[in-house]
Amino acid sequence: MKIKGSSGLLNKITFSGEDSDFLIKRQHALEIFLVRLSRHPVLCQSYWFHQFLENIGWREAVQRTGYLQKSDMLLKTLSLLSKQKGDQRFHDVREYAEELEAVFKSLLEIREKVNESVKAVYKIHTNYGRVFSEWSEIEDTIGTALQVTGGSMDSYADSVEMYLDEEESRYYMPLKEYLAYCESLRGMVKRHDILEKRLERAESALSTKSETKATVQREGLPSGVEQAGAPPTGTTPTGGGGRFSLRAISNRLRGVDGSYEGRLAVASRELLEAEETVRITQKELQLFTTEALEELKRFHEQKTADFKSILINFIQLQMHVHRKGKDTWERVKQGFSTMQ
Repeated sequence: MKIKGSSGLLNKITFSGEDSDFLIKRQHALEIFLVRLSRHPVLCQSYWFHQFLENIGWREAVQRTGYLQKSDMLLKTLSLLSKQKGDQRFHDVREYAEELEAVFKSLLEIREKVNESVKAVYKIHTNYGRVFSEWSEIEDTIGTALQVTGGSMDSYADSVEMYLDEEESRYYMPLKEYLAYCESLRGMVKRHDILEKRLERAESALSTKSETKATVQREGLPSGVEQAGAPPTGTTPTGGGGRFSLRAISNRLRGVDGSYEGRLAVASRELLEAEETVRITQKELQLFTTEALEELKRFHEQKTADFKSILINFIQLQMHVHRKGKDTWERVKQGFSTMQ
């Protein structure tokens, strides 16, 4: 996943399929991620997780499900509905994911700027190595010490690649991985929003069906209950004493039972179906909410351990690098101290 505003040193590298170092790094990162998935109590049982591990054509199998098209259609439909209520817990999760993502992006931007400077500082030590080596050629008594110093500077300058590789695996890639987790949190909240909108739509349909049944029941009341002299709804008095009903003609043309009993039966059946849809949607929302909150709890527990490991590894790497720099200058100092 490319980071907006901070492509990172890794994203600036151009490589081919024969770049073994790059492929090895990516393989290592993928293995770490798969181990993390295998330890997850839910994802480790996922059908698609096992398909990824066992089936070379897993990508085509996923695409054949049409999940992208279904998701797009669902989002377009539900985006037309305005969510009247919401779970504050999921609103807080969305805000946390956005703020955490902003923190990680800032850290990676700082890391990129620092590494550009560090790389320049390391590489400029090759100038020390070149100058000391040239100097050693015109000296007799101190030539050896100067030559050793030049070699030490060259070695120190070359060590920057090791430092960048170590930092990438210990610091950059784990933080970049958590950017994907932030996106997953937002996806979880979006899924919850969709279920809430589904429930609102089902409840709205239930209200409509309830009103429809009530209307049918009112139309079936005895004529004396209605307003005196007023014909039943949808009818027009005729000169022959009968009643002409537009609804009755429409129902007959469509093959629908237009009698009071028939219309009441249809309205009752549709009301029961709407009630069942509401119950199913409520159950689905409740189940998802429970599972999502459990997953969020696991995320925070794992996050604490991961952040601790990432930061400690980064600090240890910095200490190692600076010790290496100190050791280099100690060797240079020792070489100069032995000059006669």
